[in-house]
Amino acid sequence: MIRAARIRIILMVLVGAGFVPARAHAQRLFGNVVLTDDQTPARAAIVTAADSAGAIAGRELTTARGDFVLPVPHPGKYTVTVLRLGSLPETVRDVVVEPGRDHRMKIRISRDAPRLPSVTVRSGEQCNMSEDAGSLGYTWSQFLIVLATVEMAADARSFSGTWLRTERRLDKNLRDTVFRSDSLEAIALEAPMMPSISADSSRKAGFVIESEQGVLYHTPSAATLASRDFLARRCFSFDPAPVGQPGWTGLHFRSSEFRIGVVDIEGTLWFDRETLEPRGLGFRYVNLPPAFDGAESGGTLRFRQLPTGHWIVEEWTLRVPAGVYRRIFSYDQRGSLNGYAMKLALDGIRIASLRLMDLELNGSPIFKRQP
Repeated sequence: MIRAARIRIILMVLVGAGFVPARAHAQRLFGNVVLTDDQTPARAAIVTAADSAGAIAGRELTTARGDFVLPVPHPGKYTVTVLRLGSLPETVRDVVVEPGRDHRMKIRISRDAPRLPSVTVRSGEQCNMSEDAGSLGYTWSQFLIVLATVEMAADARSFSGTWLRTERRLDKNLRDTVFRSDSLEAIALEAPMMPSISADSSRKAGFVIESEQGVLYHTPSAATLASRDFLARRCFSFDPAPVGQPGWTGLHFRSSEFRIGVVDIEGTLWFDRETLEPRGLGFRYVNLPPAFDGAESGGTLRFRQLPTGHWIVEEWTLRVPAGVYRRIFSYDQRGSLNGYAMKLALDGIRIASLRLMDLELNGSPIFKRQP
């Protein structure tokens, strides 16, 4: 079992601390990471160094040869942590870095991660990850590793892509398309892809917010999904494989709280059982007005690993209702008008999608979608 303390450590390493800037010509930690056989390079592993005060001094993704180089800002003792999808975390403590000197390391990942269960019905829920995370919490921590590389790709500010943006609107019968537009847009990975909201704001106000600009529907961003708050306020369970994907297992999540007037999300994150690689995430909005029940409002995210080892969200979709207030008249027994009331009704659906078509790293092509 993976205890809650382990999850807290992973959260801290991935998203909980800022980096200490390194000085020019500073001492470095460098070396390589290998798998359990002590020979195979551990590609796309996150190597993080924290100083004796717990501050994150550096973070890097290993190369195809398992190599890493981490400049550190000052000499002293460091704790080096390696996180890799499909493996249990590896920690090396009390790594001494002397003034002005480099410290070479070889780190062996000694434990493979347990594979996900194959279930035929939804499993029992775990709603308090602060007590005992178990296999459900560990599975989510594997997803946090993926989200960390998503963040690292954005922080690098070196990736730019061409995305196909599609906007559609269905009329109130939810079948006929009354509007459609397609456009190609150049967007860097660090730019916002879809309307999103911070973890703190989603906790306070939910994912659907009414403002002077109208009703705004937000998607869960990588930062929101990776936050401690999102984990703490969710119940998790395993879902059986979807039709046509017998090798997948789902990690279902829902809010553990119900608040009147606050719209949250519920969804399932799909993993390949053998590799633990995420395939996609589907979610729906919970606690919308009853008039929107037939709209199936929500969205999807699809994940892809780049040749560099980073993961990104390669496709987003968002499906939200369009509403209208209609007058409902009432009459007395003689047929005279008593008055009217305004009633919210579903008036169609808006569907937005964003799909990566090609991607460049520092101007060099690294991905192109096949026609």
